[in-house]
Amino acid sequence: MVYSPEGETVAARIDAVSARCSQCSTRLAPASRRCRKCGALVERRGPDEIVTFARPDAPYASGDPIAGNYTVVEHHGSGPLGATYRARDADGRFVAVKIVTESLLPTPGERAAFVGEFGSVVGKVMPHVALPLEVGIDVTDRVFVVSPWIHGASLRRILRGWRTAERALSPDLIFGLLQGTAAALRELHTASSHGALYPENVHVTSEGVVLADAVIAGVVQPARLAEHIARSPEVAPYMAPEVRAGKRSNAGADYHGLGALASELTTGDPTRARQPGFVLPELGAEVAEAITLLLSERPSQRVGALPLLLERLARVAGLPSLPHPSLLPPPMSEGPPGLSERPSGRPPQASPVIFSQGPVPVIVQPFASRPPPPSVPSRPPPPPVPSRPPPPPPGSLRPPSIPPQALGPTQTDPAVVPPVRVRVPNA
Repeated sequence: MVYSPEGETVAARIDAVSARCSQCSTRLAPASRRCRKCGALVERRGPDEIVTFARPDAPYASGDPIAGNYTVVEHHGSGPLGATYRARDADGRFVAVKIVTESLLPTPGERAAFVGEFGSVVGKVMPHVALPLEVGIDVTDRVFVVSPWIHGASLRRILRGWRTAERALSPDLIFGLLQGTAAALRELHTASSHGALYPENVHVTSEGVVLADAVIAGVVQPARLAEHIARSPEVAPYMAPEVRAGKRSNAGADYHGLGALASELTTGDPTRARQPGFVLPELGAEVAEAITLLLSERPSQRVGALPLLLERLARVAGLPSLPHPSLLPPPMSEGPPGLSERPSGRPPQASPVIFSQGPVPVIVQPFASRPPPPSVPSRPPPPPVPSRPPPPPPGSLRPPSIPPQALGPTQTDPAVVPPVRVRVPNA
């Protein structure tokens, strides 16, 4: 037993200084600033008092179970509807688990009604909409919505990457994004409205545009949803005026979100198309007029403006295409003028992926490959080394430097040696 100068055992002093995490009850080391299991921050107020804090928008940490069937891998992001996690199901497949914000469903009755509203869409499959796989309430009375994991990137992250590179989307990319989103909305509107169409919920994958978090906003109490949206400055411009006023979302509200998306894709500002004097010099006045109609105060005008916008964009942009779900666009070439002048700013691709999404096929360009490294001039091959002639056969009269063809056959072969006649003088 080891004692300290004060007469206490070392183990007793360690137990006095150490504490357990308030989130997962894991023992904390004396000098730790974060729990090694759940990652919660640690605040030390004294040698015997340690307090931990978890992120308020992320109630779960990596490795935590949700509803007994899903294991959290990482916290993916948070928004006005709640926190999203990348998790694995019992079979090891990746899924997206949305934990709905508790203030949106504060009472047990509202939580039960929320779960019951998803009965008509759970289990349905739509090619370009990630519909819920399961909706329920976990042991902590939190509402969770499980949907397929989208292997791509959200449009918000893609736009930030392009802005970081100080690049603007070309007309064909704008056309492809809007047409893909419109096609996904047409699929979804056969069952329900989306209710929260903004760039965080529009994902670009190798198979086209896929919508996430569908139906959730349309089921939440409208007035309470409007309060949460007002606190999110990046999301509020995409919500229709009637939704911000406390009315329930519908298909017309989704078209308003698509109009705000068109305004951001063309100008970088989702509210620019509602301001007076809105023009688009590169796309023309007709495209600007159609975007303005999508943002109209009257929902009936928005429905007719969508096909008008797609038709006018098709005349300007030609074939639509989609940016690859990489966060940064490919760099512009700085070579001769003929190599860097490309309308879309993308290097030519050998085999683009073409799929049908709406009346016009959409072309998805694959990853832009890095330019090959500069070729290093290779050294000339060394001159060939003259080979030595083979040695003469045994008994041959051929010198080593004279080829055998010059001397004829060797004398060691009796089959080919001619007879020799010798004249003998008479005696």
